Amino acid sequence: MLNLWNEISKALKNAGPTPVITWLSPKGRIELSGQTLLNAVSKAGNYLIDGCGFDQQSSISVELENHWQATVWKLAALVSGIGLADSSTNKFSFSDSISTGNKYIVSRDPFGMPEKELPLGAESVSLEVRSHGDYFSPSYSLSDFAFQNSEEKLTEKVLFEMVDKSILDYGITGRYGLDLKTNDSQALILQALVPALTDNSVVLFDGIAPAEHHLVAEKITKVISI
Repeated sequence: MLNLWNEISKALKNAGPTPVITWLSPKGRIELSGQTLLNAVSKAGNYLIDGCGFDQQSSISVELENHWQATVWKLAALVSGIGLADSSTNKFSFSDSISTGNKYIVSRDPFGMPEKELPLGAESVSLEVRSHGDYFSPSYSLSDFAFQNSEEKLTEKVLFEMVDKSILDYGITGRYGLDLKTNDSQALILQALVPALTDNSVVLFDGIAPAEHHLVAEKITKVISI
């Protein structure tokens, strides 16, 4: 997906040192600048293509709740030319996910440190991704969809349009909070594409409820709950 990669890499390189993604949870607080997020997405994209052997006919399902790593892997799938599909058997999840039999296990650790013990046959994504470079050049473009679930099948063009529409519909101006309970297309837009493509940064509330002191401390203009 050369167009999306170009737009995301340009926006994140120009974002400066301020955080694009801030993750708040009972386990801690993590900030990702534009360059940090770009490096993480690049490593993840290289892993998907070179480490997993996925191509434009592949898809993955990212089941990482409102963790900062959900943003990384969703963006990596799109810029790699790999579609996001709920029905995909290539599930990227935490080891304690209610889903069973998942091969691709992402660490829930705040800093993404690999887990020491995994189920038999599982791959430690958080370990394997570290060996891949942070220079990324897309090998493929998306085929007929970028995001698909039981109700939607969206192209890259539609995703771009949804970014602008969501900013208007939700009245996003600057730094917003995201209290997320879904994993649909709006989650993809608000959790990943708006902060990656625009100058609006996001605070992800993961396992904690947004409170007034969060809004003040994080300088959040509004909280979106979906």
